[in-house]
Amino acid sequence: MPQEKLNKMSVRLLGLGSVGSPCAIELIKMGIPLTLQDTDKVELHNVTNQFMFQENHIGKSKLDVVADACKAHNSAIKVLKLNSWFRAGDSIEEDIVISAVDTMAVRQLIYDCAVVGGKTRFLLDPRLGGEYIRIHCVDLFNKESRLAYLDELYDDSQTTSAQCSGASIIYTPTIAASFLAKFIKNILNEQWIPETLLIDMSSEITMNIVGAHIETMEKKD
Repeated sequence: MPQEKLNKMSVRLLGLGSVGSPCAIELIKMGIPLTLQDTDKVELHNVTNQFMFQENHIGKSKLDVVADACKAHNSAIKVLKLNSWFRAGDSIEEDIVISAVDTMAVRQLIYDCAVVGGKTRFLLDPRLGGEYIRIHCVDLFNKESRLAYLDELYDDSQTTSAQCSGASIIYTPTIAASFLAKFIKNILNEQWIPETLLIDMSSEITMNIVGAHIETMEKKD
């Protein structure tokens, strides 16, 4: 794909943990400009549980570590850093938002701000639990797609406590990151993306697409 077309695409990646950090590297290698947002520092457990981070990163900003890695992989692609966490009223102006965050409350906030802003068309929401991956894709310009996603936003008290990342399942978040990169490629190529992708690797590996195919050429309703 011509770099000129890629340069016109804007992606906001919120959350640079087990899924967000490897996803950033994949997207930057694809030549996609990024806005990265996180406030966490690298802790000891991140070194074993998250693919990106090394022992010498402990105490450093995840934002700085990931941004530096992006530049090392492809210095020609623009990377913006937002060293602040997401709050009510914050603006989102990117074409695509990846909501790689930990809580349902923040997911709801990101969704609300993206809808109000009116400029973001696609929201991608990866969720992990052990060896189980669920990725929700939302066309924010489509009412049915928005309503389907709202059904998947619930109170944090209703969430399960399954492990999201760990040394023994380090492959799970990197697989999720790769599917996010694939879906963004589909969007750029005006190919359909799934409303929901489910992957279960707990015993036999199964993959299912749930809901509608989202056509990336649909116009705002």
